[in-house]
Amino acid sequence: MRSSLNLFLFNTMISVDRTEATLPELHRRLVANLEPVEPFFDIIVIKDYADDDSWQIIGKRAQSDSEV
Repeated sequence: MRSSLNLFLFNTMISVDRTEATLPELHRRLVANLEPVEPFFDIIVIKDYADDDSWQIIGKRAQSDSEV
């Protein structure tokens, strides 16, 4: 658990545009590869107004993962 002073030493930015099919796997791979190297990281998601369910998937993931 992080302290109230959240220092993210590594930030990853993802642009979302019709990626609903690949988002869960992308998230899994990011976490699997970032956690061993840097435990304090942030995943920043940018919505490009895609017309699929990408943003709903991101919302569900953010509820269970504080890095999103």
